[in-house]
Amino acid sequence: MNEYADLTQAVIRRLDLPLEDDVAIREKCLEIYEHGAAVGFTGFTYYDDTTEFYDLHHHLIWELLGDIAEAQSCTPLEYLVTFYQTLSNGQQHVWDEKTFKNYLAWFALEWVAGAVIGDQMPSILASKFEQ
Repeated sequence: MNEYADLTQAVIRRLDLPLEDDVAIREKCLEIYEHGAAVGFTGFTYYDDTTEFYDLHHHLIWELLGDIAEAQSCTPLEYLVTFYQTLSNGQQHVWDEKTFKNYLAWFALEWVAGAVIGDQMPSILASKFEQ
């Protein structure tokens, strides 16, 4: 799938998709990529879902986040701020650990969707880092 196969498989399982159904996976990932995590997808809709996903896979999420930030010559938190601002259009805030975990789970979901359809960084984020 990609170099982050463990995270990709964890997301696909959480979406309740069979790992061998490439067509269903691609269709769902395209839907996620086009509409964003905030519209709600199986396993990523409620805070209980997203915080559980984060708690189970935080080490994979932070590994990915660190690699992306390094490639963009910024820190993981700088990258997260850009992701968060893009995701929420400045309309929502991270007030506590639960909302922070929620956004990190959504980050993983959206990154995996982009990786599956062949674009590892959505263009809306890439433009924020162009020099």
